[in-house]
Amino acid sequence: KDELRLIPIGYFDDVLNKQPLTRIYRPSLYDLLAHQALAIFQNDLLYLSKPAYQFQIEGKAAFGSEAEFLAENYESRDSASFKLIALKLYQELSRLHKDDETADARIIIALERLKFVRDNSVLPEKETAYIQALETLEKKYNSNSASTQISYAAATWYHGQAGKYLPQDKDQKHKKDNQTALRLCKEAMRRFPESEGAGLCKVLKLEIEHKSLDVKCETINLPGVPFRSLVSYRNLEKVWFRVVKVTEKERDAYQNINHEALLPKLIKRTAIKSWAVDLPKDQDYNPHLVELAMPAMDNGYYAILTSDNAQFSFDKHAVALTFTWCSRLAYASRSLDNEELEVFLFDRETGSPLPFVTCNIYIQKYNYDQRKHTYHKGKSYQSDKDGYIRIPAPSKNSNSFYLGFYYEGQQIRTNDSWYLYKGNHAVDRHSKQTIFFTDRGIYRPGQTVYFKGIVLDRFKDKSSIIPNYTSNITFNDANYQAINSISLTTNEFGTFQGTFVIPKGLMNGQFTLSGDHGSVSISVEDYKRPKFEVTFDPLKGSFKLGEKVKVTGKAMAYAGANIDGAEVKYRVVRTASFPYWGYWTWGRMMPNSPEMEIGSGSAKTDEKGVFEVEFSAIPDKEISAELKPQFAYTVQVDVVDITGETHSASQSVNVGYLALHADLAMPEAVEASHKDGFAIVTRNLNGQFEAAKGKITVHKLVSPNQVFRDRLWEMPDKFVMTQAEFYAKFPRDVYKDENDYHTWKKEREVFNTAFDSQKEDT
Repeated sequence: KDELRLIPIGYFDDVLNKQPLTRIYRPSLYDLLAHQALAIFQNDLLYLSKPAYQFQIEGKAAFGSEAEFLAENYESRDSASFKLIALKLYQELSRLHKDDETADARIIIALERLKFVRDNSVLPEKETAYIQALETLEKKYNSNSASTQISYAAATWYHGQAGKYLPQDKDQKHKKDNQTALRLCKEAMRRFPESEGAGLCKVLKLEIEHKSLDVKCETINLPGVPFRSLVSYRNLEKVWFRVVKVTEKERDAYQNINHEALLPKLIKRTAIKSWAVDLPKDQDYNPHLVELAMPAMDNGYYAILTSDNAQFSFDKHAVALTFTWCSRLAYASRSLDNEELEVFLFDRETGSPLPFVTCNIYIQKYNYDQRKHTYHKGKSYQSDKDGYIRIPAPSKNSNSFYLGFYYEGQQIRTNDSWYLYKGNHAVDRHSKQTIFFTDRGIYRPGQTVYFKGIVLDRFKDKSSIIPNYTSNITFNDANYQAINSISLTTNEFGTFQGTFVIPKGLMNGQFTLSGDHGSVSISVEDYKRPKFEVTFDPLKGSFKLGEKVKVTGKAMAYAGANIDGAEVKYRVVRTASFPYWGYWTWGRMMPNSPEMEIGSGSAKTDEKGVFEVEFSAIPDKEISAELKPQFAYTVQVDVVDITGETHSASQSVNVGYLALHADLAMPEAVEASHKDGFAIVTRNLNGQFEAAKGKITVHKLVSPNQVFRDRLWEMPDKFVMTQAEFYAKFPRDVYKDENDYHTWKKEREVFNTAFDSQKEDT
C-alpha cells in the first residue's frame, strides 16, 4: 500500500483517459486502484453466498465526521462482506488524505462514503443522518471549490424529497424542499461558478425550474355549454388556449401522427376560439392541478392547444394538446355470451334512448407500404326503437375496429377499439414491459422467493429504462389466485427488488409473479421429503411502537423430536398500511412508506427446539402519527439443521399508534326498516380478540341536496373559480370534495349507546 501511495497517477498518462478533475481526486496509483475495487465491493449483488450473520451498517458513525468515521472499528464474523470491505477501504482512503494540503480528495471521498452508507445502512433515520452529514460537511469546506459537489448532493436530496409532497397534507411537508434545493444550487454557482459542482447544480436548477404543462378533457362533452378541463402545470403563471375544429377525415389522418409532430400543423391553423387564463401563483416549483372552464362549442371534433406563451412557441416553452368531441350522443357497450357486441345509444344529457342512430364500423389495418394504420369503412347498422344495436362476430378472425355514430347532424367516433372473434378475445397491447428475474426456478412451500425486475419503455425498435415507476407486483398460486401483493418503485436504473414467502398448504405447481406489464413463472414442489417443520408461537397481547418485541418459534421433527442446535437465520422487514377509513379512500393519495429491513441476525435453537427473535418496533417517522399508520414487522426465519436441511417460516407483528381495532359489521347501505342489531368485535392489531369498553354514537350528516357526477380525474389542489362560480357553470359536477361523506358536517345525534365486548357479543 505504501509503495502504491507514492506512485503519482501521472506516470500512467499513456494508458489512462485524462480527466483533470479526477486527477485531483485520485492523485496516486493507490487511489485509482482503491476506487476500482470500490466499484466492485459497493455492488453487494456480487456477494452471492451471504451467511446468517451477514454484516449490516447499523450505527451512526458511518454518517459521522471524518474523525468519527476513522475512530470506528468495523469488524464482523462476516469478514468477506462486500459492505465491510468497502467501509474499510473508505477508512483507508480517508486516512491517506486527512493531512493533504488541499481538501479536494477528502471532500470527494467523504461524499462517496456518505452516499454508499445511505444506500446500504439499515439505520431507521438514515435519511436525516445523511442530510445532516452533508450540511455539516458543506459548512466545514465552504471555502473550497469542491464544496459545490456537497451542495449538489444536498440539493439532489431535497429535490428527491420534494417528490413526496402531497398537497392535501395538513403540515405541507416537503412543500418547500424544491425551494431549498434551488437555493443550494444558486449559492454553489455563486461561490465557485466554474467548478464541477456548479455545473451539476446548473443542470439541476434547470430541472427544478423546468416548465411542464398537460391538459385533460372528457372525451365527449355536451355542445352549447361550457365544459371542464384539468390543467396540470409546474412553474407557470399563465396559459393560452387555441381551439381548432378538426374534420372526420383529418381525425383519421392524425391517428398516425404523434403529438409533437402534430402540434406545428395545428398551430398554423386558424383558431375558432382563443383566450388566456391566469393560473394560481405558487413559487414552490411543485406540480399543481387546477380545473378550468372551457367555452361552449357547437357539435364537432376539436383540437385544444395550450401553451405558456401567446405565440405558442416551442423553444424553451411548454405546449400541450388534447382532443374532445362535442355531442349529445352517448353510448355504452358490452360483450354478450354469443360473441356479439351490444351497443346502447342514448342522449348524453337526458339519458333517453336514441332510435335510428346510424353506426358505421371502421376497420383498422396496417399498411406496410405506407408504414401506418389506415381506416376502412365496414358494415353499417342502425339502433332499434330502444336504442340498441347488436354487432355479430365475423365467421373468421378480423382486424380491430372502431365505431362511428351519426344522428341528426351529430357524430362521434370511439377511441375504444374492439376485436370480435369466434371463441377468442382481444389482447391488450402495452408500450411498457416488466422483465422479472428470480433467484432460482424451483422452490419448496414455505421458502422465500427473491426477485428482481426491470421496467422498460418499448418504442418502435428501441428500449429504455423507466426510473421512479411504481407498479403493483402480485404473487399468484397454481390456481392463479392472489397470495400477496406489494407496491414497488424502480430505482435510478429502472429496477426493483422484493421478496414473497410461499405459503404452506397450497397446491403445488406453477406459481406466477406478475406486474403491470409482465410476469414470470416458478415451480413450487415438495422435491424433498422434509424431516422437520418450523412454526411460530401465537402472538399474545399488544405491542407499542419504539419498544422491544420478542417472538418465539420452534423447530420440531415430524417424528416428534426437537431440533436442537439448529442455526436460525432471520431478518425483520417493516411495511406500512393505513386504516381503510383513512383519508386517501376518498380520492387522496396514500403516503409512500417503502419496505425496509430493520434487523437481521442469527440464533440457535435450544434443547427444546425453541428459538427467539427480538427487535425494536421502530416506526417510519416520515409518516405523520395523525394518519394512524399501522406497521407490519415481518420476521422471516430460515432454520438449518445439522444435515443442512433448511425450512423457512414467517410471522408478522402489527404495531401502530392505535392498539385496538373495533370492527362494526354494518353494510354501507341499510334498509330503513332494518331492526336487527349489528355485531361489533374488538381485536388487537394482530387479529386476536381483546376485550374493550366503548361508546357508539350515530350522527345524521348534512348531505348535499343533489347527486354529483363522478370526477374522472384527480381532485385539483388549486382553484381559479369560487364554488358559486363553478356551480353556475357546472351544476352537476364536484367542485372540491363535497361528494365525500367524510367531509360532511354533523347535523344531529340520532343514537348513543355503550358496549362492553367482554360481557356480550355486541
